[in-house]
Amino acid sequence: MARPRKNDHLKDELLAAGMEQLLAHGYHGTGIKQILDLVGVPKGSFYNFFASKEEFVAQIVIHYGALAAQEYRELSANHSQQSELVKLTLTFYDKVQKRVVDNNNCGCLVAAMASEIAQSSELCRQALMQVEQQWLESLAEQFMRAQQQGDVRDDIDADALARQFFNSWQGSLLEYQISQEWHLIFDRLAVLLTLITTPKGLEQLESLSWFNHKSN
Repeated sequence: MARPRKNDHLKDELLAAGMEQLLAHGYHGTGIKQILDLVGVPKGSFYNFFASKEEFVAQIVIHYGALAAQEYRELSANHSQQSELVKLTLTFYDKVQKRVVDNNNCGCLVAAMASEIAQSSELCRQALMQVEQQWLESLAEQFMRAQQQGDVRDDIDADALARQFFNSWQGSLLEYQISQEWHLIFDRLAVLLTLITTPKGLEQLESLSWFNHKSN
């Protein structure tokens, strides 16, 4: 019998395989055996790292959150010379291009797990809350800087703006899964941004080629 391996590389392999399967099949459609078969390790290797499937999924959520945050920082760095509002807008545009147009994948693991298991697993709910809060704090900081630059309305709290933008983003991804019209993602974000920007900020956004796009 193969001896269970315990190392960080193996743990990362298990997390990556689990994340892929959860995005494709959801919580209830993903079994531990299929993860083990994908990675090619015995059951003992899994339980060296995770006490249960529930703990495994909670750690995947944290791992996914860190990867998504890193991706956002890397995409945002491409627009470092832009105003904060334009940088934020172009970064989300790039996310859509990368995830939907190039890879035909708009699934969000946080949203998927929230709908499947947040009410039945306190451990996973706490992990989801942690990731969402980290994302919201980062967005709020960007909106605050955009307010300081005079591009976003300052009569609305930056935390509230971040929450509304995040909800619109998640909702537009869900709509895409039904419609398969990726331009709708841009349209929904454009509507919200039009409502929360100052005339100065709106002028900047209207210079972007996609901002006024309307799908048929």
